[in-house]
Amino acid sequence: MRLTDQQAEAVHWQDNLLLTACPGSGKTRTLTAKAVMEIEYLRDTPKKVLCITYTNSAAQEIEKRAGQQLAAGDEQRLYVSTIHSFCLNEILRPYGWLQPDFLGGLRVITRDNPDFEIIATYAAEQVNYFNISQADFEAFESLRALLEIHG
Repeated sequence: MRLTDQQAEAVHWQDNLLLTACPGSGKTRTLTAKAVMEIEYLRDTPKKVLCITYTNSAAQEIEKRAGQQLAAGDEQRLYVSTIHSFCLNEILRPYGWLQPDFLGGLRVITRDNPDFEIIATYAAEQVNYFNISQADFEAFESLRALLEIHG
């Protein structure tokens, strides 16, 4: 896999890494190379590599590209997720009950729900973002809302 000097520097960075760049600049290639390299160091340990992205498409692309480069069995060492899915599945669901205000209810509002665009538009307006686009609605697709249940 060919990498620019900056991408190679990111891949060989020895600490946690936040990678930001414009579309088409090779972020996915860089993150994939970093994940594959890190797995090399973890083969004989119980550790895994966690790669968190903002979009489902980026997560799927990283999994696909990494799968083409990993040795057999290494796919078990890679966990790729969106930030929203990670928080929901690895934090809220298993540990939400530890919060006194969390009464055990989650409601997932998907794109096919008639309220989806209303809720997404309302959320965007709360941070003074008024020109919501189709791409913005796609970004909202992986968000999850807590539903408080009163007993």
